[in-house]
Amino acid sequence: MTALQQRFGRWTLSLLWLITALVSVATAQDIGLVILQQGGVADALAPWLLYGGSIVDALLGLWLLLPWAQRLCFQIQLITIAVYSVLLSVIAPEFWWHPFAPVVKNLPIMVLIWILMPGKSIS
Repeated sequence: MTALQQRFGRWTLSLLWLITALVSVATAQDIGLVILQQGGVADALAPWLLYGGSIVDALLGLWLLLPWAQRLCFQIQLITIAVYSVLLSVIAPEFWWHPFAPVVKNLPIMVLIWILMPGKSIS
């Protein structure tokens, strides 16, 4: 993979995280709160988790644009997506079959993150 391809990969992942952070609180807040309610989260705690997740997403998006600790950033992305996917699979498994495939899309995103991760062996 060329340096330009790596850069574009990081930029597109950054854009994905940043837009997800924004959409989660700006236009899809009701969806997130319903999912948290389905998961048994108390009404008083749900907004905190929603905004907390949005902050995590925004921080990951910004971190991708910085030159330091990139391997750790990629590892945290993989963990974050895995946790989000497992939780959503337990709370609302119908998202696996949703026409826009919000959980299924996490699989190729995780592969891209792994491919872009510095310092790993591809053999």
